[in-house]
Amino acid sequence: MAEDLYEHPDVYDLACCSFRNLQEEPDGLHRLFQKFALIPVRSVLELGCGPAPNAGEFVIREYNYIGLDICSSMLEYCRRKHAALGSAAQFILADMRHFSLPLPVQAVVIIAGSFLAGDADDALAILNSVARALVPGGLVVFDSCIQCPRTDPMESHCYELHVGARRLSVMTGPRQFDVARQTVDYELFVAMNERGQRTQYRSIDHFQLFYPQEFRLLVERSGQYEFLDWWDGWDLTHRLGGVGPMKRPILALRRLNSH
Repeated sequence: MAEDLYEHPDVYDLACCSFRNLQEEPDGLHRLFQKFALIPVRSVLELGCGPAPNAGEFVIREYNYIGLDICSSMLEYCRRKHAALGSAAQFILADMRHFSLPLPVQAVVIIAGSFLAGDADDALAILNSVARALVPGGLVVFDSCIQCPRTDPMESHCYELHVGARRLSVMTGPRQFDVARQTVDYELFVAMNERGQRTQYRSIDHFQLFYPQEFRLLVERSGQYEFLDWWDGWDLTHRLGGVGPMKRPILALRRLNSH
């Protein structure tokens, strides 16, 4: 029987984060903060941070980093992994739908598709929680959180990773897709061989797929943000649109003044 992948943060980190460009994402976010924030950005909150692979890169760029996740074992792993960052990196156990911070931040980010809203009510709850945590004039950036109508959500991916003595075979893909509700049960399966010892891990996330205009309508319904723009990747000259499939949709909102 496969073990719960999310309860093994070191394996999750290898399987999902070891190949990511840990400079590209903070660099892209830094450009967005400089271009669109109406206030200096000092603190960044990442929702669904997982193993927080970018925490060190944010601190290098002189941001205070706060990682929020729903899994306590993942956050304990983060605290050990990033202990050298000291008070510049903090980690909070909370549900992104319902959380509060002792002090507001100037930017909130959701990276690598971690916007796991089960339905529109969940999505609005996340937007409302983020608004409470965000200073007016601050930004919220969504990375890979909307879908392309032409992209088949049933597509699966397989890849191999060799990290030290560990060999990982990783498979990702939907187990079940509800067309009417636009919801998917998305599975991440890892088979690891470490010096001849074989272990299997699995996680399944349930969430709704949001297409661009649907997501924009949710933002308008929340009434707390100004829609800024969206891009395909971190190059701000590549606006989202056209006939080709999206590769990495990036969406930026700015917090309106409270009334």
